[in-house]
Amino acid sequence: MKVGIITFHRAVNYGAVLQAYALCSTIKELGLDCEVIDYRCDFIEDYYDSKKLIYPRNWKRLISYVIYNGNLFPDKERFASFLKEHNVLSEKPYHQNELNELESSYDCFVAGSDQVWNFATAGFDKTYFLDFVSDSKKKKSYAASFGFSEIPENLKEKYRYLLSSFSVLSVREQAGKQIIESLLDRNVNVDLDPTLLVSTSNWRKLSEESNIDVQVSERGYILVYMIGEDKRVLQISKTLGNLKDLDIIYITDRWKNRKEVKNIRGVKVNDWIRLIDRAEYVITNSFHGTAFSVIMNKKFVVVTNKEGQKKSSRIETLLNDMNLVDRFTYSEKEALSILNREVDYLSVNRLLEKRKMQSIDNLRQGFAIEE
Repeated sequence: MKVGIITFHRAVNYGAVLQAYALCSTIKELGLDCEVIDYRCDFIEDYYDSKKLIYPRNWKRLISYVIYNGNLFPDKERFASFLKEHNVLSEKPYHQNELNELESSYDCFVAGSDQVWNFATAGFDKTYFLDFVSDSKKKKSYAASFGFSEIPENLKEKYRYLLSSFSVLSVREQAGKQIIESLLDRNVNVDLDPTLLVSTSNWRKLSEESNIDVQVSERGYILVYMIGEDKRVLQISKTLGNLKDLDIIYITDRWKNRKEVKNIRGVKVNDWIRLIDRAEYVITNSFHGTAFSVIMNKKFVVVTNKEGQKKSSRIETLLNDMNLVDRFTYSEKEALSILNREVDYLSVNRLLEKRKMQSIDNLRQGFAIEE
């Protein structure tokens, strides 16, 4: 059986690339021929095209990057090269007008994981709902995410129509399951993000390809990784660094250096895994920063952006599954208290292994593979 994955593999984001690699690798381990279809979504390609920032419709984005100290020229190649080097991508790239030729080339298609069903992230591109596939038996999802907890009223019928043709529905968080069940009378699996299906030892093998050399004290370092910059996270890291006499490594592509931390730019995918693995502590607001902290058995804390803000469903689902929901906070004082508490990784790893087996079994059943 040949399987084609449709996902956000072209996003300039560590999590997007790693989940694509992980899902493809896991399906291959089930004995199937699998690759990520190198689909070039116009919306995503335009978003990361620095030349198009000068277009009038992108002026707001340009201004926001300048005001909020963003990176105007994201290095797409450092992310794209990871998938190329590990033989994950289809040989040919595809644009929307070429997708109809794919159905005869694959026995099955999988949408996911990542926020492929978020209408805002890819311009509501129906490709991520496998609309180019006519045979519903070939259409499956795995750990797909909406990125929100409620569908806007004016889009409910469109979502109902697009999702109804899938033969297997799998999402990444409880909110996604609730969304689909409110639209369809269907069974929906809540499965682990693909990165959590890959063993720690296999991730460490990939990190050995890294040649990053960051000079830190013998006592080690605190790693800070954020989606969007939150100065409170940096302040928490500085306070902890002073208390523990540890250096602080801040993974960033922003143009302005932050004081009292080591600003590390241009971090490759393998480097990113290695930096998490070797950290004494991880402070993050990212789902995949959280996931890899769990995979690598780190002391970590997840910091929400605003007091009283609703927690990310995908992070909350993961932490609930691992009995780690107490690692989530807004408060700087509470964050320091959390980081001083040990994590019972003997228990966490047992829970992770149980959920991993359930998710892999759901994948196997979805492909009708006999054990």
